[in-house]
Amino acid sequence: MSASIPALRRPFPRCLAAMLLVILLVAPCPAEEALPPVTLFHTNDWHGTLQPAPALWMGVDDPPTVGGAALLGGLLDRLRLEVLRSGGRYLVVDAGDRFQGDPVVNLSRGRLMTDLYNQLGYTVVALGNHDFDHDLQGLVDSQETARFPLVCANLHPASGTRGVWRPSVVAQVGRVRIGILGAMTEDLPLITFPRNIAGTLIEPVIPALRREVARLRERGCGIIVLLSHCGHPVDLLLAVAVPGLDVIVGGHTQNHLEQPRHLNGVWIVQTRGFGSHLGQMTLFPGPEGKGIDKVEYRSHLLDVARVSPDPVVEALIASASAPLRAELARTVGTLPRPLLRSGPAEDSLPAAVARAVGRAVGVPLAVFHTGGARADLPAGPVTFGQVYNALPFNHSVLVGELSGRDLEAAWRRGVALNALAWTGLKSPPGGTGLQLGDGTTVVPDGRYRVAYNNFLAQGGDGFGEFSRAANATGTEALVRDAFLESLATNRP
Repeated sequence: MSASIPALRRPFPRCLAAMLLVILLVAPCPAEEALPPVTLFHTNDWHGTLQPAPALWMGVDDPPTVGGAALLGGLLDRLRLEVLRSGGRYLVVDAGDRFQGDPVVNLSRGRLMTDLYNQLGYTVVALGNHDFDHDLQGLVDSQETARFPLVCANLHPASGTRGVWRPSVVAQVGRVRIGILGAMTEDLPLITFPRNIAGTLIEPVIPALRREVARLRERGCGIIVLLSHCGHPVDLLLAVAVPGLDVIVGGHTQNHLEQPRHLNGVWIVQTRGFGSHLGQMTLFPGPEGKGIDKVEYRSHLLDVARVSPDPVVEALIASASAPLRAELARTVGTLPRPLLRSGPAEDSLPAAVARAVGRAVGVPLAVFHTGGARADLPAGPVTFGQVYNALPFNHSVLVGELSGRDLEAAWRRGVALNALAWTGLKSPPGGTGLQLGDGTTVVPDGRYRVAYNNFLAQGGDGFGEFSRAANATGTEALVRDAFLESLATNRP
């Protein structure tokens, strides 16, 4: 069941802006005039990014410093005031994955991100797969103080979590009625620990959205906005397969779009995520608020050189971070070169983590899933806080035996999807098989000791091969601790 919410549900805390907001909401619009535009400010995949960081994806030589919640707050305050002064309205939306990243966010079990999203004035937020990183009760607890609803139309809640999210909401923005619904990736059971979503039911996304869009149209919504945590390739499919959508605000895959993609009459947007950008999409409603006549779009890079931070958000972060400040600033090693989440195979952060995992348990053959690396590490001194940001999950190390057949299957799919980083395994040039680091040929019926982690052990990211490992033995070592040890001994 969808619910109604007021437009502009939390204006930013400036007296002038609050007065303008009231005037704009109650002032009648002459019938002959065009309806005022509605601006969608949007983010996705924030992943607990509290502080600015070097934008290494823009180049490792002198990259700009970007991102962080305080910069977002400062930019939102300025842009919202501009919208109000121009006679427009606005909504602030997010396409999912607020949690996981900064240790301060993790140790708060998500509550800090809820406090920040309250302060930043979000209207509606989509449910993302990382909302379940602290299990179902963690999600319930983190949402207790939220002043924004969570939406997801194709994930049905377990008992005890009903009411934490809903399929959709309706925002009345002046004379324009906007339906906002959410969607979750169907891969949720593969990318989340099963115990963390026990009792929930994921439904195929297309029929769920068709049903909910029809309900919103029945409720008189002239514009339908989908907050999709399904990923950009799926968003393209949804634009064609789900009639009635007008806008898709995407997330999950962090496919940055400088300008919207227009497909089958649907406007599709997404940012790079990780606190780096704010999207500003201005919708010009059609007659009587039905459909969209025109769209204007701007993608804002949250650059510390160009954006002033919000002091209230800065203070909130500083207060939450104070107990951990010294530990987060502790230098744990030095890197001669940057380690990027996605870079040349041997020089990437996932490859360095795989090597560290293998050393930690004395197993030459080791693997790490690339999705477990969440941030880049710059060259030079590295702090504990930076490592925690890059490896925020408390994954533990296991050792087990994979058949040669499963080993090769995991290798080939991992290469095709850029999903696994290995050490001690290679495909010889011009060859068709695999070899261990010592040159031994992998044979289908052979057994090979592999170091991996508990996420892969449960078939995470669809790699069921690791769930079939024989003689699997858990260890008390965390993947993050193994990497910290490799940094301390200068062997990344």
